[in-house]
Amino acid sequence: MNCPHCGDELFYHDFYGYLAAHQSGEKFGDIFKCHNEECDSQVFNGFFYTKKRDDSDLHEGHPC
Repeated sequence: MNCPHCGDELFYHDFYGYLAAHQSGEKFGDIFKCHNEECDSQVFNGFFYTKKRDDSDLHEGHPC
């Protein structure tokens, strides 16, 4: 999977879901990060992207 802004490879960072707050262990999706410091995307000062497990689209930003 590549960064939509610079084309560099995105690296797996973490996953998100109901883990700590609700304890069900349900995972909603994965978090990826672009390591290219010269990339035009400055989302949350970390170049994060999310992809829901039931969705093939990549979304900008860290999950809230």
